[in-house]
Amino acid sequence: IVRAGRPIRNNEVARMSLVEVPVLRGDLRRDTLIHQSHIAWVTVNSSDLPQDAVTDAAYLIGKAPRSFVAANAPIRRSEVTAIHQVTMAVVARDIARGEAIGPTDVNWVEVTDNDVAYGAIVDPSLVRGRITTRPIRAGQPLRAMDLTRQTVITRGKLVTMIYTTNAMKLTVQGEALEDGGMSQPIRVNNAKSKITVIAEVLDANTVRVVSQQSAMQ
Repeated sequence: IVRAGRPIRNNEVARMSLVEVPVLRGDLRRDTLIHQSHIAWVTVNSSDLPQDAVTDAAYLIGKAPRSFVAANAPIRRSEVTAIHQVTMAVVARDIARGEAIGPTDVNWVEVTDNDVAYGAIVDPSLVRGRITTRPIRAGQPLRAMDLTRQTVITRGKLVTMIYTTNAMKLTVQGEALEDGGMSQPIRVNNAKSKITVIAEVLDANTVRVVSQQSAMQ
């Protein structure tokens, strides 16, 4: 304490080095993703800062507290950690069983690894060309078990088999040996050679051979 009206001695004062550091506007719990809106700035004496204090707000964006972090206090680098974000499929409307999933039927929501619902779809390729196996309410995560491929080629159907290389393109008629959905590999029997090959379903009448060229002979 320095009292009014008395001379001030050299040993009663010290030079301060003031710096601005980012802090949290409110308390954050563990694994809460830090956004720009969470960050405020305060001015402190640099000598009061921990050695590993965060001084750059950009360092905090996209990270999460390792444990509870209080608001308005300098943040140590050891108190936050990088967190992986993924996009999770969430149903945009009520969908009945057996409906085909369209692009507008799913919202892709950014969440952390810890917030991904069990079995939830995070890969858009697992949604295209699928139909629902049960009714799903809007706002629910879309799970792999909720979908199945829509059958476009049925077993026994005659289809056009395509085999393509850099030098040529061959076509021949074949018979589907099993049901198949879009982009699904199925077994197809070459009607000419009677050789069975694996082919990818392109549409309701066409498959693309993905095995050896000899299968088209």
